[in-house]
Amino acid sequence: MKIKKTPPQSLLLELFDYNQNTGIVTRKVVVTGSGVRSYQQVSNKTDIGYLRVQVDAKRHRLHRIIWKMVYGDFDESMQIDHINGVRNDNRLSNLRLVTHGDNNKNCCTFKHNTSGISGVTWHKAQRQWVSYIGLNGKRSHLGYFNHMDEAVKARKEAEVLYNYHPNHGRTLWSGVCCRSSS
Repeated sequence: MKIKKTPPQSLLLELFDYNQNTGIVTRKVVVTGSGVRSYQQVSNKTDIGYLRVQVDAKRHRLHRIIWKMVYGDFDESMQIDHINGVRNDNRLSNLRLVTHGDNNKNCCTFKHNTSGISGVTWHKAQRQWVSYIGLNGKRSHLGYFNHMDEAVKARKEAEVLYNYHPNHGRTLWSGVCCRSSS
C-alpha cells in the first residue's frame, strides 16, 4: 500500500487553526478559486465518516493533518486512532498514534456480527459457542463452550491478556459499525 505523505507542518500551521478541545479546524486563508473563505470550518466528510481537507490539490484525512500540526513529523506508516470510535471526533484527547495492530485492538463490533460480542459466535456443526481473538494478524481459537456467557468470559479475559483497548467491541451507529483503516 502506498503511503500518502502529509504536507509539512509549517504549511499546515500557515493554512489552518485547530482547537484541541473541540476538534474543529478552520482555514486561515482563502483558497483561490475554491470559494473557501478565511476562518471557514473544514468539514468535508468521506463516505465512511472521516473528515478530510484538501491541501495542494491532494485530499488528506483531517486527523492526520491535525496530528502533524500538533506533533510535527511522525512515521507515516502509523495510524491515528479515534479512541472513542467516532470518526469525526478530532479532539486531541480522542486521537492517538498507533500501529495497525493496535488500531485493530480498538475497533467496534463488525456489522456482520450475530452474537453482539466481538470474537464470539455460534458454531452450527459443534452446536456450541466458540470464542476466538486476533493475534498478530491471525485468528486464535480460544475454545468451544456450552453457554454463551462462558465464551464471552474467555474472550474478555483474552482481550485483557493481549492488551486490547477497553473500548474494543463497542457498538455505534444503529447498534454496530463497520471498520476501515486510517
